[in-house]
Amino acid sequence: MDFNIKVQESISTAIAEEISELVKVSTDLVDLENHIRKTMKEIGRQVYEKVLEKEDQAYGKGIPCSCGRQSQRISRRAGKLLSVFGWVTYRRSYYGCPHCSKKTIPLDQAWHIQPGEISPVMSKLLAIAGVDVAFDRARRNLREFLLVEVSDNTIRKHTQQMGERQAEIESAWICVKR
Repeated sequence: MDFNIKVQESISTAIAEEISELVKVSTDLVDLENHIRKTMKEIGRQVYEKVLEKEDQAYGKGIPCSCGRQSQRISRRAGKLLSVFGWVTYRRSYYGCPHCSKKTIPLDQAWHIQPGEISPVMSKLLAIAGVDVAFDRARRNLREFLLVEVSDNTIRKHTQQMGERQAEIESAWICVKR
């Protein structure tokens, strides 16, 4: 824990020095706070990307195939995921088995990522926002709160999915009580 605190302190000191340079001409706390928010969002996005790519590197050039042979890396493909930090773009390995021709992207499978979709945390926040207020208002709130732009339809989709999951849970409760 001490190591993490020391690392956090050095990172926050470096960020504070950079932001101080940006806001030297302003003594407005709104400007200061918004600079910090935008910087932290960008740092979060970059960290997210780097962690996913580091995890992908652990697979190496070949992985076991379900047919019992060895799949080989064919290429590294880009993937995108909408998170609370905005769109995260990462590269992950694409494998193919020369024996059975099965193709796979183990990073996406291991982390349950569907490129072009939304992270689980963001999905939950979209659903909460969509339940709380009208979808258009939820979109505006999310833009203000998270500095992330999403469509009304995306909020609607995740709100409905959350509602369906909740209905399944409640249905199971009802069955158990009978």
